[in-house]
Amino acid sequence: MINNIINIFSNDEFIFNTLKNIINKNYAFHINYIHLQKKKKIIINYKNLNII
Repeated sequence: MINNIINIFSNDEFIFNTLKNIINKNYAFHINYIHLQKKKKIIINYKNLNII
């Protein structure tokens, strides 16, 4: 099983929401939102992800 954790930091609400929407439409994942130093941190845990 493959587990990849990707951390994305962004102050830009548009970029944050765009990434979130793209990921929601294409992958099954567990996502947690953490506010850290006025930045949004996206923690994405992919399982059995095949990258083409």
